[in-house]
Order: sequence, then structure tokens, then C-alpha cells
Amino acid sequence: MRGAYWEVIGRNVLGAVLLAAMLLSLPAAFAEEVIRYVSFTSAGPEHDKELDKMAPAKIYAGTKGLVWIKFFHDRSTAERGSVSLWKSKGDLDAFLSSDAYKAIFPGKVKSHVKGDITVKVYPVVDGK
Repeated sequence: MRGAYWEVIGRNVLGAVLLAAMLLSLPAAFAEEVIRYVSFTSAGPEHDKELDKMAPAKIYAGTKGLVWIKFFHDRSTAERGSVSLWKSKGDLDAFLSSDAYKAIFPGKVKSHVKGDITVKVYPVVDGK
């Protein structure tokens, strides 16, 4: 009788430990990293000067969930943009809805762009 008691206790403790481990891993499972790609063509050299003055790196500085961001500008084609890595889609969405971001993009940027602005978000995959 005593052995059966400890067997039941052991199963319950093991079940509780496994449940706790699963619950602790849930945030990591739902916090999948994402890459955001933005590309556009500036409307000309005078517009490039205005775009440079906006200093977008300042807007991103210290943003929660931003791992890194790189900006690009090909002067021969006037193509510009950025590639950024975020800890989660939720962090990216929170940034995109911030007043600091909305103050510049797309509003102030759009008047210096020729054609469409391409924005894509991709989940990060392991690649193995």
C-alpha cells in the first residue's frame, strides 16, 4: 500500500514538473523572430537630402524588441530602404503603432518617394 502511495505522488510531481516546463516554454514558442524589409525609390537627389535629414536610425534607437537594423541606399538607382530583425512580431507591431514611427513613415517619407513602398515581414527560420 505504501509503495502505491509513493508511486502516485511521484507521477503527480512528474506531471507538475512537465506541465511547468511546457508553460514556461510557451512564450518562446510564440515569440518568433521576424525580419522586416522596406524598399523604395527616392524621387531624386534633392529628395535624398531630405530623406537623409530624417535620420531614421534615431527613431529606432532603444526600441523594445529590435535586435538590429541596417539601412541601404544605392545612389545609382536611387533605391533606399532597411532590413531589420525583431525579437517578435508583437514587438514590431508595437513599434509600428508608436507615435515616433507614425510621425515619419509613411507620411513624411512618401512625399520623397517615386512609385510604391515595398514592405515585407518574414518569420526567421533556422535554415538547418
